[in-house]
Amino acid sequence: MKDRIIKDELSKIKNFTVEDVLGRDEIVLSDSVLLSTTVNKSVLITGAAGSIGSELFRQILNLQPRVLILVD
Repeated sequence: MKDRIIKDELSKIKNFTVEDVLGRDEIVLSDSVLLSTTVNKSVLITGAAGSIGSELFRQILNLQPRVLILVD
């Protein structure tokens, strides 16, 4: 009986998507847009010591900015 109740409750759990978390549609940028906005440009990343900021740093560094400024 207890196992059935647990299974019933677990079946109510909804899978969620990126859009559910963001509250908006996901934005997908093309490589050409990313390159045109970063290659040989000055880029500022705020919150750079956090997990999202540090990931942005790693990804943007590969896009060859002229200057990359990190602020926490």
